[in-house]
Amino acid sequence: MRIGIYGGTFNPVHIGHLHVADVAASALHLDRVIFVPTGNSYMKSDVDMASGWCRLMMINFACQNDDRFFVSKVDLQREGPTYTIDTMRDMKALYPQDKLFFIIGADSLEQLPKWKNIEELIKEVSFIVVGRKGIKMEIPKPIKQMKDYDIFIIRDAIKLDVSSSEIREAIKRGKSCKYLLPLNVYEYILDHKLYKDWKLLERMTKGV
Repeated sequence: MRIGIYGGTFNPVHIGHLHVADVAASALHLDRVIFVPTGNSYMKSDVDMASGWCRLMMINFACQNDDRFFVSKVDLQREGPTYTIDTMRDMKALYPQDKLFFIIGADSLEQLPKWKNIEELIKEVSFIVVGRKGIKMEIPKPIKQMKDYDIFIIRDAIKLDVSSSEIREAIKRGKSCKYLLPLNVYEYILDHKLYKDWKLLERMTKGV
């Protein structure tokens, strides 16, 4: 099989994440995309980070309507900071006979040379970079100097200007963001009172 690995905090998962997964799967003919929520991310320290279990549940809900999409908790089960090299070592052990791709957004391409063990990662894994229409993206020079790198750049994807941080802030302030997430994810957030000033949100939903 051809499998895309899509890592991130997904705090919360939203329609932009699903769009990136769909674009990557369609362009590279992937049989499945596996969402991998981070455990302890070394890059982010949000004070309003939902628990790993909550983020895992939200991704499960988000993936219910697409039989190409799956979820893995390998990063949540590992102690210490989450690094892509560790994620991909685990995934290669789980899928030794399959072709694996790691899916990233355009903003991550420039940072690739700074990733932990990038030389090993480049040799072992193909990358899919989902960009936006009209934005020129270049493979960083340090990556070009490495041998046998395999990076597919999708340059003409529609850009959905959605961010998890903006969604969290909207929920906290009682602003509408219902259609920026799958409905079952939005309902889960409300039911579990995530990311909120709950009293303000409750007044808004009751029309007070």
